[in-house]
Amino acid sequence: MTSAANSITRDVHRLPIPGENAFGATAPYDVEKIRRDFPILQRKIHGKPLVYLDNAATTQKPQSVIDALVNYYCEDNSNVHRGVHLLSELATAAYENSRSVVQHFINAAEPSEIIFVRGTTEAINLVAQTYGRRHVGPGDEVITSPYTFAATGEAILYLGARPILVDIDPRTLNIDPEDVRRKITPRTRAIVPVHFAGRPCDMSALRQIADEHGLALVEDAAHALEATIDGRHCGTFGDFGCFSFYVTKSLTTIEGGMVVARDARAADRVKTLALHGMSADAWRRYSDEGFIHYDVVEPGFKYNLTDLAASFGMHQLTGVEERWARRQAIWRVYDRELAGLPLRLPAPPAPGTRHALHLYTCLVDDQRTQVTRDQVLGHLHALRIGGGVHYRPVHLHPWYSRTYGARTGSLPHAEWVGARTLSLPLTAAMSDDDAADVVRALRLIFST
Repeated sequence: MTSAANSITRDVHRLPIPGENAFGATAPYDVEKIRRDFPILQRKIHGKPLVYLDNAATTQKPQSVIDALVNYYCEDNSNVHRGVHLLSELATAAYENSRSVVQHFINAAEPSEIIFVRGTTEAINLVAQTYGRRHVGPGDEVITSPYTFAATGEAILYLGARPILVDIDPRTLNIDPEDVRRKITPRTRAIVPVHFAGRPCDMSALRQIADEHGLALVEDAAHALEATIDGRHCGTFGDFGCFSFYVTKSLTTIEGGMVVARDARAADRVKTLALHGMSADAWRRYSDEGFIHYDVVEPGFKYNLTDLAASFGMHQLTGVEERWARRQAIWRVYDRELAGLPLRLPAPPAPGTRHALHLYTCLVDDQRTQVTRDQVLGHLHALRIGGGVHYRPVHLHPWYSRTYGARTGSLPHAEWVGARTLSLPLTAAMSDDDAADVVRALRLIFST
């Protein structure tokens, strides 16, 4: 265990755990009683809440960039014209430098193209329109996981296609390759596996299935920036990899995402579609060589990542491994200190794989406790400690029930997990005290 992990462990055991009956069975919670009986957690009641989001922005200073720009423009209006030209050069350099750094970071086994876009939803939507001679469209089917954020399915629905949901492996929480095989029909055009919480899917099995049936393989790697299989980054095994740089991710551009494409022609079409179907983007049109005319070659979208957003992300690239290591230290303490509680903790990573450690999700074991998942969330909230649910299976949301007749019992593993899952705080910005508070709080909750 690392020195950081040892520090957290010492803090966990430094103070006694209060006795039983710490909370009532239902809300509202007696905050004054908590203050009296559990002074070790007063910091959470009086101070800033501990949230579960893994937000790289908490350890960065993007506001300083904005402040510098505002100060520059406010000093002298004559700076505006000169500043626009300067910013265009700086932003373009940041954007292009980000591409080269990310290309090196993902260490693709084959040459890959990098396209920055507005988010993972847009990324999946774009690549689904780009694959092969038969693009995804109305009447087509795309196989994906029910255990994901709604955006994965929405990117498919935008094209008039239908997301076909397959069940998950209850241990890994990733899609089950055998159920993928069972769900393939003549209308199937692509498979979109989701590397849930940062755990790599079985890409070898999925690649084989996709090749056997002539299907596109599009990785939803929104959680998996740091994840690898045999040293190769997730997002580089499929025909496309789609990443997220949303504010909850370990590297953030506030809003943003990335497409990794193995085929240069496909990448060019993604670039064109991402910016109004134009043959040249803004910086190439207004270059030092003079104005360059462009053509609109097909209807496109406004899906490009802004250069300013790219500059935020660029400055976080060098800290990706450091932030991952900090999350790993907290993860190991959770594994150690929560082992005796009625929780099913995350399975260890498969041999040869690296977990991105984006979410620490555990399951409330209802065979060993009468405390429900939602009660745990409520108790944590009363102590100003954030918790999350990742996820309620997509097919159980009302729209899917109305539109496709989705019903409870159709994807039993996803439903079983979704009813019990709980995400704990996990961020590189957490202190040792924060991690210790989470452990103590859960011990209190399950002592009732």
